[in-house]
Amino acid sequence: MGVALCKPCTLPELGAAQPPTLICDIMTDEQTSDETQAELDPITALAKEVDALKSELSDIKASYSKLAADNSALLESNRRLLGELGKMVSPPEVKPPEKSAADIAYDAFKLAIGIER
Repeated sequence: MGVALCKPCTLPELGAAQPPTLICDIMTDEQTSDETQAELDPITALAKEVDALKSELSDIKASYSKLAADNSALLESNRRLLGELGKMVSPPEVKPPEKSAADIAYDAFKLAIGIER
């Protein structure tokens, strides 16, 4: 991290400073806060952002795993319920008797003449 100087300082002024600080006498508090934020290492900022994204991704993965388990349990229970419902309600289906060729021909003849619609 570099030293932020508010004005061009000469070597004697730099040596005369008591403790090395980033704040000169002329700088305001707003300037120092802006400069310290600007001086933040881009790699460090990027690393913080990557860490935040990693934690968000892990939260999303955990949420997805929970949702997948809940959906599997729901599908299985629905499958069992439909199986039980099918056993209780479904009487044997009675199919209507198939029409003979003569009945089909007779129905087609009536339809062609316009007797029945």
